[in-house]
Amino acid sequence: MNVTSMGSGHQSDDAARSDVELIGHSYRALIDGSAFDDLIAAWNRRIGQDAADGKPARFDDSMLAQFSEIDRLASSKWEVVNSDPVDELLSRCLSAAMVQNADSRVIAINPAGRAEFALEVGDTDAGDWLAPAHAGALRQLRQAARSGTNADRRVVECTAADDSARLRLAEARQVALPGYPQAVTLIRSLEFEWLEDTTALVEQSWGLTEAEGQIARLFYRHRSLAEVARLRGVSVQTAQTQFKAVLAKSGCQGQVELIRVLTALCIQSGIDAAPYEGEWINPYRNEKRLIRPGGRVLAYSMAGPKDGQPLIWLHGPNLNHALPRAVTDRLDELRVRLIVPSRPGYGHSEVDRSLSTEEDNVTALLSLAEQLELSNCPAIGTTSAGNMLILARDRAPHRFGRLGLISSFGKIDVVETSRVTPSHRAFFYLSVSAPRLLGYLTSLGLRMVLRHGPDWYIERAYGFNPRNVEALRNAETQALLRSDTQSMVRQKGDGFARDLALPFSDPDPALLRANRDDIWIYGSEDSHLAHRDRANTRQLPENLQTVVVPGASELLVYQRADAVCDLIAKLTETSAATIHART
Repeated sequence: MNVTSMGSGHQSDDAARSDVELIGHSYRALIDGSAFDDLIAAWNRRIGQDAADGKPARFDDSMLAQFSEIDRLASSKWEVVNSDPVDELLSRCLSAAMVQNADSRVIAINPAGRAEFALEVGDTDAGDWLAPAHAGALRQLRQAARSGTNADRRVVECTAADDSARLRLAEARQVALPGYPQAVTLIRSLEFEWLEDTTALVEQSWGLTEAEGQIARLFYRHRSLAEVARLRGVSVQTAQTQFKAVLAKSGCQGQVELIRVLTALCIQSGIDAAPYEGEWINPYRNEKRLIRPGGRVLAYSMAGPKDGQPLIWLHGPNLNHALPRAVTDRLDELRVRLIVPSRPGYGHSEVDRSLSTEEDNVTALLSLAEQLELSNCPAIGTTSAGNMLILARDRAPHRFGRLGLISSFGKIDVVETSRVTPSHRAFFYLSVSAPRLLGYLTSLGLRMVLRHGPDWYIERAYGFNPRNVEALRNAETQALLRSDTQSMVRQKGDGFARDLALPFSDPDPALLRANRDDIWIYGSEDSHLAHRDRANTRQLPENLQTVVVPGASELLVYQRADAVCDLIAKLTETSAATIHART
């Protein structure tokens, strides 16, 4: 079905009122997060009207013009202010900083924090950056956060990142944030970072030479002229001579006053620098990139032992890219080397707009398999990403081995569409009935994520199912889903919008042709699946092993790491897969 343009005189009064409601909520949703929920509800009422009438979606010319204007505003940067409480908290920190939940899981960290604390989003903080004598103070603070006691703070000593003996301190404090049942812990260094702009500011303000500017930087960092001399590769006497020139030109009377002034200049440089904004950091931290035919980038990572059996892990629409530690920690035991691509439109993988979504994803997989010289490689796909694996294997059966399919896959049907969340139902409706209007709703949704942060999206995408809500209370799951959401947002939701077409592809003929011993696992509480209703309408291979995971839902990967590891083991136990050594 397609959007039909017609004159306003042809609309019924009910349709006209419905359209006015849609426009009103759409304009409100530009600045109000709750209005987006009202807009989704209005779209679902419109879906009900269209279903009752049995007619395609019809909008008059003035409606289409209004939607076009809303899309223009939503796609612009007009008044988009990030109000994600976690990113907002981090943006106020001029030094290295990170935010942890009550279970010591890093849920956000700024660039300086990654260098200072050697941690990334999703990591559990083992406290390696902390002086042993101060571990107890931080432990008590975290316990207070878990018990919900009053906000508290500690100043703790850090281990030196170099051989100097100078004192380095950090502040740790509890902060109550909206949407978080327990206080988070903000940890920020009390050392202010020396930026490139700081060097320029010091040299220009005091007329220092480049060598003197480096002397100032190293002395600020190490507080020791002997260490400055060592790092500069000069004698201590030479370093002292250059240091005296810095003191003379700065007007400072001694080392203490110079440190005080340099600290103030570092703070000013931090204020002048662009504020921290939430960004996606690949959780595997070893990202590689290849160039597909046509020049598009495909990014991928590796996890597990280098000599392990290769297995492709393909994430679904904004889900399951960042895996739980309970899965990745067992890769050595399983002797498995995971290959984890970011699908086109996510993270750093680029979309090829000359191709359909299905073709773009399939050709990306084929490029990955060819350039890594994979042979008979097993693979796992979650939700509709499984469709892409089935179709890719159909084209290059020598590259791909047995497949593992997690949660819903195949072509979506009417029963499943009626059971998805109201938000998903509205997006699916527009992707089929009114594709011209899909972009505007996607732009509004992206605007809300940018404004209110990943948790706004996560709550709406998965909070409809009690089993999901239970999983979202898990600190690790929350951090991993934030990472996946930031991966989606990085390319302005391009992957999310295009992925709406994937559930309408039909991989079943290719699955039947394969005649492989594939495995399908899904949760007994997965709301997106309607197996009884589909049993008589869908033909699946007799040798497709089906495993129902009790108590699991759409978030099966996070809820039942044991079932995921069992699937990996079964797919690789008889595999003779190979991968080129250069990976």
